[in-house]
Amino acid sequence: MGGTLIAYFTKTGTTREIALEIEKTLREAGADARAVPLSEVSGFEGIEAVVLGAPINGMRWVPEAAAFVRANRDALRAVPVAVFAVSYMHGAARPKWNRAIEKSLRTEAETAGARTSTVFAGRVGSPLPGFARFIFGVPQDLPADRVDRAAVRAWARGLPGVFG
Repeated sequence: MGGTLIAYFTKTGTTREIALEIEKTLREAGADARAVPLSEVSGFEGIEAVVLGAPINGMRWVPEAAAFVRANRDALRAVPVAVFAVSYMHGAARPKWNRAIEKSLRTEAETAGARTSTVFAGRVGSPLPGFARFIFGVPQDLPADRVDRAAVRAWARGLPGVFG
């Protein structure tokens, strides 16, 4: 396989949906792109660029994705890399929580040698309990589905320029 590998880890399916949207956008732009779960990545031979995506859990990129980056650090640094995270609360929570999410992603992006990174809003299966909304500063009327496909497509359209 050549082209752009979009490798993702998902817990609820939201990160997979975003990875597939990135794949679709890149293909529409004429790129060879393929989205696959991290567990199916067996190597990077022939890969021209990599996009890595995973959800935020506990204000950090999930351990499975962080371990993947560490295990493949040298191979990732040999190609252009972009990294994204998915967080329901990002952008709606108190600033300190947003900063914690961004710091976690920044750390993983630096380890992978990423040229760009971003956090996309996600979704939850049910409204957050009142104590969680209070702790994180999330508004009560925040919709359960915050995925912004237009933002995903806009970021994906910019990737070929970032990758060179």
